[in-house]
Amino acid sequence: MAGFRGCGLCYGRRMQTARILFPLPLPEPFDYAIPDRMAIEPGAYVRAPLGKHERTGVVWDVVESDPDRELKSIASVFPTPPMGLAMRRFIAFCARYNVAGPGQVLGMALRSRGGLSASPTQTVYELTGHRTNRMPPAREKVLAAAQSVGPASAADLARAAEVSSSVIKGLAEAGSLRAQVLPTDLPFAVPDPSRSGPSLTAEQARAGQDLRDAVKAGG
Repeated sequence: MAGFRGCGLCYGRRMQTARILFPLPLPEPFDYAIPDRMAIEPGAYVRAPLGKHERTGVVWDVVESDPDRELKSIASVFPTPPMGLAMRRFIAFCARYNVAGPGQVLGMALRSRGGLSASPTQTVYELTGHRTNRMPPAREKVLAAAQSVGPASAADLARAAEVSSSVIKGLAEAGSLRAQVLPTDLPFAVPDPSRSGPSLTAEQARAGQDLRDAVKAGG
């Protein structure tokens, strides 16, 4: 397999070729042309044609290409951080150590490929502070519910106010409610290694110290 490049630079020039490894029992990455205006870096998760289908793969490297080569082009790039250099090297090491195809090892690392796609979204409504001239009881109930529950979907607001969803739509059109499209599957927060742990009882603290002592002693 070719050597690796770091992830510090993006490549989008016509003379660059992306070497894409697919999570399939294949012996090596395949070369693909990088379309104009598409920023590609090593480790990027992409979709590219393979045979009659488009498949998900990882850009294993970006190399200088012969402009006369006829190559298929990358179809799209997933909006997610690239696979790091250390992980790509680890996959290559595992493949060599187990005498396996690198694509097979990559397949084990990409079990949850749905996580590469953008988060699903939900439309929620919140108060704007504007009151229309026409405020029948159903609209008053919605505004009271929005004040109580905060930003919520049309269905949740309608349920809380015991009205139909058409009342929510009417208030949004009148400017009393503002619609926002928000992701529903947010990424986890970055772990904080300096965060203090939970308070331990005296017995738990002694047990923890015994474990640390045993590790230091090689036990």
